[in-house]
Amino acid sequence: MYSIMMSGVSLDNLEFINQSATIRKLKTIVLKNIENNSNCKTGKLWIQLLDMVSIMKNFIKAERMGDWMLHLASTLKMLPFFAATGHNNYINSSYLYVQNMVKLAVENKNVHEKFLNGLHVGRRTDKLWAGLSHDHIIEQELMRSMKSTGGVTRRKGMEEIDRLNLGFIETYLL
Repeated sequence: MYSIMMSGVSLDNLEFINQSATIRKLKTIVLKNIENNSNCKTGKLWIQLLDMVSIMKNFIKAERMGDWMLHLASTLKMLPFFAATGHNNYINSSYLYVQNMVKLAVENKNVHEKFLNGLHVGRRTDKLWAGLSHDHIIEQELMRSMKSTGGVTRRKGMEEIDRLNLGFIETYLL
């Protein structure tokens, strides 16, 4: 595998990587270590931490790359952790969100197709890893337009049009 990587051949083919004997051996070793460490309390804690980090990495990957199915799967995997930490509002809204988005494939195929094509995130550039959730983009734009020495609370640096835009967003979009 090392010689193939050094030869300059593209490793975009994930099947090649997954079929590699080295990768299979590495996966076996990691799974065996996880199984061995799952018997003690500290090991269980670390494994749970690794699971949570993995879920967050997949969620960020889904947002950045516009992967709709990974976005939904990651959101669904977060639910037990919301429950364990007592975030009941997150549980209810996330569960309802995932249910509605799964029904979208039947109820509105056009929107579902667009989401599958990565249009559930906004992009400022055409780069692969440049997707942002729409609320994040709105927040960035608002903060950029209101950035001043006085800050947002004093309304210094805000022109009348900025106040109008802020009022519109607060009234109709939030």
